[in-house]
Amino acid sequence: MLAAALQLYATTAMGIALATLAESMPQFALLLILTLLLMQLLSGAATPRESMPQIVQDIMLAAPDTWFVMLAQAIVFRGAGLDI
Repeated sequence: MLAAALQLYATTAMGIALATLAESMPQFALLLILTLLLMQLLSGAATPRESMPQIVQDIMLAAPDTWFVMLAQAIVFRGAGLDI
């Protein structure tokens, strides 16, 4: 539950930051699509991180989506609890 709350907070913060940079609503939508969609695709939810080049794996460790996907996969697939 805490991981989901942190993920929502990080995504909202990025959205607010992009909204302050954009001059209009259509420009904000394009920025949002470019950043959030790309982060979601490269987070490891759609394809395994191990199949990506090492540089992409290293860069995506800065994205909160990657950490949320790694935590969710650990809980779902390996039954990990709070002691991971």
